[in-house]
Amino acid sequence: MINKIPLNSNIPEFTFPKYEKIILNDRITIYTLEDFSQILTDFTVIFSVGAYKYNQPGLSFFSSKMLAKGTRKKSGTQISEDFDRLGATLNISADWDCTRVGFTCLNHHTVKCMDYLIDCIFNSVFKKDEIERLKVKHLADIEQEKSDASYLAGIYLKKSIFKKHPYGQPLIGDNTSIKNLSANDCLDWYDDLLKSAKINIIISGNFNKDEIIKKVIRYFKFPKGNSADDMQSYYNKELDSKIIIRHKPNKQTNLRIGKFAIERTSPDFPAFQFVNTVLGGFFLSRLNRLLREKLGYTYGISSYIDAKKLASLFLISSSLKMEATSDAIKRIIDQLNIIGRKKINQDEFLLARQYFIGTFIRSLETTRQVASLIKSQVIFNLKDDYYDDFYKKIKNLTVDNVFDVQKKYFNSRNLIICAVGDKKNLEHQLKDFPGFY
Repeated sequence: MINKIPLNSNIPEFTFPKYEKIILNDRITIYTLEDFSQILTDFTVIFSVGAYKYNQPGLSFFSSKMLAKGTRKKSGTQISEDFDRLGATLNISADWDCTRVGFTCLNHHTVKCMDYLIDCIFNSVFKKDEIERLKVKHLADIEQEKSDASYLAGIYLKKSIFKKHPYGQPLIGDNTSIKNLSANDCLDWYDDLLKSAKINIIISGNFNKDEIIKKVIRYFKFPKGNSADDMQSYYNKELDSKIIIRHKPNKQTNLRIGKFAIERTSPDFPAFQFVNTVLGGFFLSRLNRLLREKLGYTYGISSYIDAKKLASLFLISSSLKMEATSDAIKRIIDQLNIIGRKKINQDEFLLARQYFIGTFIRSLETTRQVASLIKSQVIFNLKDDYYDDFYKKIKNLTVDNVFDVQKKYFNSRNLIICAVGDKKNLEHQLKDFPGFY
């Protein structure tokens, strides 16, 4: 199949699109990316406080939703109606490493939407009746997620890897943690958000830069507190290979395989990501060609890097024919060891690089896409020239220097394997694997 695809060894020139970085003070930095051909403005405030900071599962995820459920002057319904009336979208989310609050609107509504957003950020009240109402919906969402074997496989795997660290908890929480959440818990989270987080504001599209910056300076005044950037990287050095089996009546096996990966700030990260592309990062990858195209064990399998601020994982994910689970795992392990021991041939190298570079450049076609990469840049504390340097390293990859990274990081040591499906069947197939439980 590789030989049928035209390969191009030429690499286009690239420079990351220009943006302006404005440091207002020791807590607030603004990034502006103007494009007056657009009719939309995207405005996002990124707080450096994420779920990694709390041992209460779901606290950040749940509490962030409360920012849109009522302020001192408005109910949650009024907030929703205000944005809807302008054809704007309010975007609030909390993940492991940050909390994001923002909006997307027609450019002539930007200032008005800023007023609404400022009210949500600084005047949220966390009323008990709204908290209880949101709990009902959130608990229903959790039950829906738990019915998905793929979701469960990811949860079990990460719990085994991260143990009691917050990264080992469900981001959305569980039934017990959400039921036990109180208004005081939410208010403590809110107080921490406003007092300790560093704030990065990313604005892209069509907007009046001077007007917006003046408004930020006037209204974005945060109370002082301790810095949130005092957490240490987490790696469980005692991680031993093991297989976890969890029962979920199903005709398929939902498989997750994982181990620690290098951080995004590592100089080897671009090459690591490239090798991952060869192994399982696109349709013509080794894993997909073997397990889907040749053996018919699955409709698709992928490997990827789950990058977080304090620790990153290298993961392999697939839904498989139940009866093929054992052989599939053996073949995945074989492929991990092969790519760690043998050089990638030139045609495969060119094909993967062609895909990798093309995907990267296509991810920068619009200002909103560029803004998304800038958001990743600030969340992971990457240097301002990170993407230019990233592309330069990909451009300078060769079969030989990629092999150095293959040998260094790719092997089957310290793998955690999680299989969710019919327990009796899986136990019979996997009983001879080491570390089985």
